[in-house]
Amino acid sequence: MSESAAPSGSSRCASEVDVFSDKPHVEQQDYTLAAQQQLKQTAIKEQSDAKPPPQDEWLRETITRRLKLYRAALNGDWAVAKDIYDKYKVEIGQEITNLGNTALHVAAQANCIDFVKELLKMMSTEDLAKKNKIGCTAFFYAAASGMVEIVKEMMKGNKDIAMVPDMDGTLPIVRAAALEQGQMVLLLHKQTKNSLTDDDCIELLVQLIETGFYVVALQLLRDRPRLATKRAENEETALHVLARKDLTSTNQNRRGTFFQRCFNLGAEKEENKQALELVESLWTEVVLSSESVSEISKLIARPTRLIFDAAKRGNVLFLLILIRDYADLMRKCDENGYTIFHVAVLNRLEELFKFIYDAKSIADLMVDSNDGEGAMFDPPLYMDIDNASSYMIVATLIVALVFGAAITVPGGNKEDVGLPFFRHKTSFKVFAVSNVISLVASSVSIVNFLSILAPRYAEEDFLYLLSRKLLFGLATLFMAIAAMMVVFSATRFIVFRDGSIWIANLAIVVSSMPVILFIKQHSNSFMMFYGQPMKGKTGLFHKAGKTKTTKHQWKSKLFNGSNLTIPCTSSCCTNV
Repeated sequence: MSESAAPSGSSRCASEVDVFSDKPHVEQQDYTLAAQQQLKQTAIKEQSDAKPPPQDEWLRETITRRLKLYRAALNGDWAVAKDIYDKYKVEIGQEITNLGNTALHVAAQANCIDFVKELLKMMSTEDLAKKNKIGCTAFFYAAASGMVEIVKEMMKGNKDIAMVPDMDGTLPIVRAAALEQGQMVLLLHKQTKNSLTDDDCIELLVQLIETGFYVVALQLLRDRPRLATKRAENEETALHVLARKDLTSTNQNRRGTFFQRCFNLGAEKEENKQALELVESLWTEVVLSSESVSEISKLIARPTRLIFDAAKRGNVLFLLILIRDYADLMRKCDENGYTIFHVAVLNRLEELFKFIYDAKSIADLMVDSNDGEGAMFDPPLYMDIDNASSYMIVATLIVALVFGAAITVPGGNKEDVGLPFFRHKTSFKVFAVSNVISLVASSVSIVNFLSILAPRYAEEDFLYLLSRKLLFGLATLFMAIAAMMVVFSATRFIVFRDGSIWIANLAIVVSSMPVILFIKQHSNSFMMFYGQPMKGKTGLFHKAGKTKTTKHQWKSKLFNGSNLTIPCTSSCCTNV
């Protein structure tokens, strides 16, 4: 072996000896291949005869034992866990995961109630309050997951555990409210209401409003009325949160099947009633506790202007409650110079629009005030024009389809005279008549929508005539779609007249689905267009005497017949 290879061989040998033996390495001279092999065999023999160090053996046993504990806690196998705890008392309350969770953490998250009950009998108060590496107790996990029985068992051993926050300072009841655990919130509120500080309560109140638990929010406000003017960590008050809530309609995003949502309508109406009661209570407390009007203005102006938040989201009832006691809110302007009157027009808030119009002394002033851009009514931006363009595309497609069907007769024509073979059959007559109806109706619809796209930009057009044209266009478009489906069904009857009548029946069922879908999706549009412009001209640009509805009928229904006096003492526009 060359000299240059000797150090390399020596290094390999030393490395191999270090791996298999704990003895210190001594520098050697050049080794022959046989000597290296003999040294390796000796090291392997020494390693096989030696016993593992006691430290490594203890570590392996501990890991194996805690892995069994983890699996037992996860599956609720108390027999395995009890056998380990009887032999190793020190394992009670010890961390068994990399996240620092104890067996109680794991069992609580897995909802193993019986396991938790037995484990709590062996745990101390300190073990129960032990946190993992992210600062959460087992009680915190159980409360956030809505495990009422486990929480009750834990509170028997330590009632103060409900007041132990996570590393962010969030209490279990606040996290339960954020995760919509209603029963858990009711339980924890009953147990902790005397221990909560005002700072804790305002965070809880905000979360209760965000998730719609208005019953508990009302109880909390009755116990601590001063929460009405207190701000949360994000500087919002309870009124700011309510301004973003929809207090007038049912929740379309509620989980559950269609039938479950139908049966929940009554509960949602009761929920909306409680929300309005909460707004009333909060606003009353704000008015009574404020020494001046300017103090109220400062409260509702920061961090956002809540009246404009409510107006943009269509929260009309919220605004009506505030305006009833503080009418000057109608003259407040945002950074663009918009009052809530402008917002009502932009977002088509009919009830708010009516309310402002009935307040004649202020409505007249707001109508004359320009917004920041000076464009109160911009005709090209009306949504009806965009709708007409979309509908016209559909009508054009129908014209193309039915025209092709008109020149392509099902079954063919006789070569000598050119007449259709099935012209005497009833199904062919239905085909021909429906084809004509569909072609004419879709053509009329196109002409009607074209007239919408190029109108004269007059106020009267946009208020009444445009809506009527759109209503007529929708009606003719529906007629064209229905007739086109009849054409399709009649064609199936002609083609499958011999022995396959079930195919024709199936075609009728399938072709009726687009018609039903069209009715379902556009029924609200039909009612809206027919109910407003077709019944008469009432609103801002016509005298109130022309309407058949009593002026204060809707207002008295909302405010229990109370009269609203609106002063006119300040300037036309005042920034919040």
